[in-house]
Amino acid sequence: MAPVNTIGFLVNWTEEDLGLENYTDHEKEADICSTKMDKNLESFHMFGVIDIIRESLLMLRINFRLFLWISTILITPLSGIVLCQVLISDPIVNRVAWQIEAAANFHSFPMNTFCKIVYIKMIDNLVSGAICFPFFITLSLLAKAAVTHIVFCRYSGQRLLLPSTFLSCYKRLLSTYLWTSVTLLGSGTAFILLLVASTGLLHVFAFSADTEFVVSITFGITFSVVFAHLVIISNLANVISIAEDNHGTAAMERAVFLIKGRTEVGLLMLLFTMTSTALVEGLFQYRIIGRPEYHYSNGTLSLIWEAPLLIIMHSFVRLCDFITGAIFYFTCQSFRDQCDSFDMSHLLV
Repeated sequence: MAPVNTIGFLVNWTEEDLGLENYTDHEKEADICSTKMDKNLESFHMFGVIDIIRESLLMLRINFRLFLWISTILITPLSGIVLCQVLISDPIVNRVAWQIEAAANFHSFPMNTFCKIVYIKMIDNLVSGAICFPFFITLSLLAKAAVTHIVFCRYSGQRLLLPSTFLSCYKRLLSTYLWTSVTLLGSGTAFILLLVASTGLLHVFAFSADTEFVVSITFGITFSVVFAHLVIISNLANVISIAEDNHGTAAMERAVFLIKGRTEVGLLMLLFTMTSTALVEGLFQYRIIGRPEYHYSNGTLSLIWEAPLLIIMHSFVRLCDFITGAIFYFTCQSFRDQCDSFDMSHLLV
């Protein structure tokens, strides 16, 4: 019998080998993807970023209708709110930034270019986060719980019971999300305080402006590395609170344990997601909103199709982020199991 057409990354298996002679095209495609995912489970602990992205695409194919409903009901409205909130946050950020700069000038406090960029970015993140926070703890968490539950049921073989199951996970996820948010906010606050203190001390001891700039850059790079690790731990903790009974600080401790040996993969995934999100948000602000620093706003006719398109692109990136985050948890779990079994065999020998 003629081989079935390959789907993405699949090999040319025949319909007879897979038992798909009497299946519809959609069922054949889903079963081929499912068979490929079962084979991938054998090497789950070795998955890199590309492997996780491939696996997420297979997962998206198998559960396309479910993910489409989740994206339409929860993620797409959230993306529209996140992209359009700059219309409200921009005036607030500009006003607060102007007040901080005026206060610094009044007290003769040194503010180099890097410090100004950092302060404005921090204020922007705080204001944007405050505006979107009610939607993050509702739409975003419900979508993440649903997507993670679908991935969990696929790998564990459990029955999919979305309404009764993922809603019960919401309380655990909300508790973990609040703890991780406080942790990230505290780290950002600590960085600002250290940056202010270091630049102030250097100014008091009459160091040059170049020295102050180098110290600020050093603090910025160090904080970026630490903050990126905190973000991947927080994301993994949120998934753990859905897949396991742990939540809050217990989920964060569990995430720190599971991430060992998989930090590089987590950082690369975070970089890929942040780059994709930044590109879509930058396009939306450039083409649709026309923020002052972009100096462009599109015509009315183009807005009719470009705005929905960019919102859908943003929601797709967020959906893929949820799927890859859930798969990353299972790769970390598999990697940890492999390490534990290796340690046990080594002790027995």
